[in-house]
Amino acid sequence: MTSTTLRLAGAAAVVFLVIWATTPTVNQTRKAPTLATSEGPGTAEAFSWDTPVKASKYRVTVRDNNGVLMFSGETTAPPFRPDASMRSQLQRGQSYTWKVESLDASGTVIGESLPATFRYQR
Repeated sequence: MTSTTLRLAGAAAVVFLVIWATTPTVNQTRKAPTLATSEGPGTAEAFSWDTPVKASKYRVTVRDNNGVLMFSGETTAPPFRPDASMRSQLQRGQSYTWKVESLDASGTVIGESLPATFRYQR
């Protein structure tokens, strides 16, 4: 082999290793936020969470027992505080689930919590 061929082979090997090392695997799990409650259960005044990775923004979604979206909103940091018009869609005594998604600058989901259930008390 010539020295040019060896250099090209070495460069190709380096490129392959960089691509291999930086490409996520099919089964790679995203780091998920964990949910917390800061304003008493069921008030829907504020939705709080802890996150292992800083994201550009976070999307909170609240759904009823049938999976129907009640409201969704975004914030740049926890907690998310829904406005009165969002909370007005909830019925006292009914159960709802909520979750938070971590989003990168382009809006792509980079982490997602498991849903948590609460019974609305207001």
